[in-house]
Amino acid sequence: MPNFYVYILYSHSIDTFYIGYTEDLIHRLSQHNEHVFSGSFTHRASDWEVYFSLGCKSKGQAYPIELQ
Repeated sequence: MPNFYVYILYSHSIDTFYIGYTEDLIHRLSQHNEHVFSGSFTHRASDWEVYFSLGCKSKGQAYPIELQ
């Protein structure tokens, strides 16, 4: 079982993608849609959905993938 996930979210309302990484993908998706991260890029929409996710063994593996 992965410890971290690199994820790509998509918003239909603003027709754009967002890339990030997290330990808990379902919780992080909820945070983005509930605007927990005030002033963040994802604050512009409330309809984010997981477009793609990749399980990683560690933060050290996930972070460089996110940057790509």
